[in-house]
Amino acid sequence: METKWTTLSAIYSIVKDYPNPTTTLLHINELILNQSLPWDQVVDHLKELQKEEFVTMKQLSVAVISLTEKGMQYLSGLPKANIA
Repeated sequence: METKWTTLSAIYSIVKDYPNPTTTLLHINELILNQSLPWDQVVDHLKELQKEEFVTMKQLSVAVISLTEKGMQYLSGLPKANIA
């Protein structure tokens, strides 16, 4: 899997069990704790994933991330072995 997909998969693994995963707000520190990638690389992945409409990012008091429906659909089509 490309590393941006690893980042998307990490987001999915955090929000997948919430009742509404695409409206769950994920704080950036939760994502950083679930990956072993450098911060700048994670930010680059998030920007690319947002451009491709797999995630949204909002600047509230702290940055938050949410998985889009497109991101959920993409990941649901992958074999389970490729999802964190």
